Amino acid sequence: GIIEINNSRKQTTFLCAICLIPLFILTAFRDFSVGNDTITYYNVYLTIGMMDDLKQAFLYSRMEPGYVFLNHLFTSFDAQYIYMQIFVSTFIYYSLFRFLRKYSLNIGLSCMIFLGMRLFCGPMNVVRMWIALSILLYALDYFLSNKIYLANIFVILAAMFHYSAMIFLIMNFIYKVRMKKTNFAILIFSSVVVAIIGRPVFEVLTNSIGLYQGYLNSNYFNYDDNIA
Repeated sequence: GIIEINNSRKQTTFLCAICLIPLFILTAFRDFSVGNDTITYYNVYLTIGMMDDLKQAFLYSRMEPGYVFLNHLFTSFDAQYIYMQIFVSTFIYYSLFRFLRKYSLNIGLSCMIFLGMRLFCGPMNVVRMWIALSILLYALDYFLSNKIYLANIFVILAAMFHYSAMIFLIMNFIYKVRMKKTNFAILIFSSVVVAIIGRPVFEVLTNSIGLYQGYLNSNYFNYDDNIA
């Protein structure tokens, strides 16, 4: 029985790696012209590299403090931008790999959804959001193991890369709710409603917090001729 479990884990790990490694390579080693954000992030990196100190970098950039600090850290070692891009991509895909290996009952299907719904474009375009999302995957582990203080520390850390991560604090009120059929149906129905009328919902949210509303009124998410 133990041998079969170990073999099953090895097979799961191998399958997950095979599915995600090609996408990781596309993301980590993409050219600056690939993705709406890449050239912007590259220019921000160069500018922060010319700043005298971290305080000046914080004052200059509109981006979240965690991402500014990460840029400053790499530029302090005179590293080229590609090295930070590889580091960020490694963190995102390792977090995803770890999450799928631990929770997915069907690795192939999970990766097919990730690819088919074009979610793989996210780590190439909305990088700060995906850094935050990757951190939240660790917070989820702590919520499930009832280590609430650690979970909230990770949520706050994620918010340092994208403020929208703060919405994950709602887990403090629902992580103990048993997923009965009724609760599951409500969750699915709510998700479908938000997906159908997504723009008005997100306009209310972004306008209320005064952040990110500019993305909804632009062609920012037009990936035509601009994905790997």
